[in-house]
Amino acid sequence: MKFNLRTKLIGGYAVILLLMIAVLLLGIYTSKTIKGRLENIVRQDVKATSILGVVARRSAFIRSNFLLHVLQSSIDDMNRYESDNADREGKINRDLDTLENIIKDQSTLNKLAEFRAGWDTYLRIWKEHVIPLSRANRYEEAFELARKRGVAGRAAREAMYKLDELYDVIDSIAEDSLKLSEQIFRKSQIILLAVIILAIILGLAFGIRQSSLIADNVNAVSKVAQLVAAGDLDQVVEVKTGDEIESMADSFNTMTSNMKKMVEELRLEITERNRAEEALRHKSEQYLCTTLKSISDAVIATDAKGLVTLMNFVAEDLTGWDEAETVGGPLEDVFNIINEQTGERAENPVARVLREGVIVGLANDTVLIARDGTKRPIADSGAPIRDEQGNIIGIVIVFRDITEIKGMQERLVRSEKLAVLGELAGGVGHELRNPIGVMSNAVYYLNTILSEADETTKEYLEIISSEISNADKIVSDLLDFSHVKPAEREDIALSELVAQVLEKQRAPENVEVTTTIPPDLTPVFVDGRQIGQVLVNLVTNAYQAMPDGGRLTFRAIGERDKVSLSMSDTGCGISNENMKNIFEPLFTTRARGIGLGLAVSKGLVDANGGSIKVESKEGRGSTFTLIIPTKGAVS
Repeated sequence: MKFNLRTKLIGGYAVILLLMIAVLLLGIYTSKTIKGRLENIVRQDVKATSILGVVARRSAFIRSNFLLHVLQSSIDDMNRYESDNADREGKINRDLDTLENIIKDQSTLNKLAEFRAGWDTYLRIWKEHVIPLSRANRYEEAFELARKRGVAGRAAREAMYKLDELYDVIDSIAEDSLKLSEQIFRKSQIILLAVIILAIILGLAFGIRQSSLIADNVNAVSKVAQLVAAGDLDQVVEVKTGDEIESMADSFNTMTSNMKKMVEELRLEITERNRAEEALRHKSEQYLCTTLKSISDAVIATDAKGLVTLMNFVAEDLTGWDEAETVGGPLEDVFNIINEQTGERAENPVARVLREGVIVGLANDTVLIARDGTKRPIADSGAPIRDEQGNIIGIVIVFRDITEIKGMQERLVRSEKLAVLGELAGGVGHELRNPIGVMSNAVYYLNTILSEADETTKEYLEIISSEISNADKIVSDLLDFSHVKPAEREDIALSELVAQVLEKQRAPENVEVTTTIPPDLTPVFVDGRQIGQVLVNLVTNAYQAMPDGGRLTFRAIGERDKVSLSMSDTGCGISNENMKNIFEPLFTTRARGIGLGLAVSKGLVDANGGSIKVESKEGRGSTFTLIIPTKGAVS
């Protein structure tokens, strides 16, 4: 009786599947047996050991509380220790009851009973003798009972000895159980391994037999196929198996006959196709050239020697060179690139592509120097151009101007840094406030008790006090920068607010301060503390900008629902280079300070719905103008 190939394969798979199912069932049975044994160990032995450890810890805590009880003179403290001990005594009793239910060995139960009796004796002595003496403040008598040689001390040691013996017995039982489980596990592994090996052997034997029957016929077909592949199309396969292999052989013979006819037809078509491909190649080259010239990125193509063959319009714009001038010339003359950090000439991408034979990216911080000297950061890659045989016949460089992208990246990095700075400032600022306050109080105390001190001592105390004030201002700026509180706005007379600031920040002797604020000026609707801090910062900066003296002028005018307050000094002014950075945090031109004053001031003005701007000429002073809203602007 003949079976087809499918039936033979299904029969073989069925035999192997049955063997694997048998091995799987045996493995499941073995796993359940091992699991049951391990669960029994955890439930009866390991759990008992764990509970006993908890009992030992709670017993030690009760003993410590009892000893502390002896040393107390306060009834409230004694009640607290007695309450804690009563709670733990109840937990110990519940743990011991649990152990009695878990332990099955009678000798172990006897050990448990001995510990329980000893522990009860210890508790009874404490409650009936030591605690009453302690409550009566008879410390010496209570301590005599509690010491190691006292009645309570001996009872505690005996109870702990019994607990240690019980722990050793339970630990030994758990160890024996684990060893027994390990032996069972090893036996089950050996049995399972033997069954798996037997199943593999049987499966391999059956599979080899079936495979050899199929392989003989397949080899016959394979040998003929090799001859046909070598060009002998007159070969015929003769296989009589009655299955799919025989059908495949017949199909193969038919295919060989058809191939002979097709070969002749193909020979005729090849000649025509070669002509068509040559025409298509020429057309494709023209299309590719047009495409490269039309894309939005800059493109420069060279031959294998690095001589320019093509430039699109974008490349002409970025490099400043016309294609007609550069074709046939070295790429280095047109594509002049340097490293932005070092200023050294960057490696020619043509050399890298020829060396590595793959697409390569330009190095980071690459800058293109145009014909007129303009520098632009660029990015992208160079790629080899290959012929049909895979040989490199040229290189194409694709690049683009990333000036805008790089600027966006720098702004993003700056924003992330400011966020981190804000979080750090908030944490550090609060930690510094306490020691600064302590130092300030200490200086005040020294000034009080050293009122008759010499001038040098007073001078140094004044220096310390000044530095503490500077440090406190830096901390305040850090905290205000990290978290600007919502403005608590109210109507405030601007003249009064300026007067308070000038009273607080008195002008140096060589600085003249004048104010021009109309008495009928509409009150501003702001948080007085926050805007006052802004004015303090601006006034301080103005004084510092006039070390040799000068004039500070305040002017205010009403503008509909806003008030404009300008502060002009005759100081050193601000350079054009620094003007764009003055409101940036951590930017400062002074040796002292951390550059947060103006950044904080801008944040506070914004929080109050206003704005701040500055005009300055180096060497001729600066004018800061605050645009502050009135209540009409809010309503």
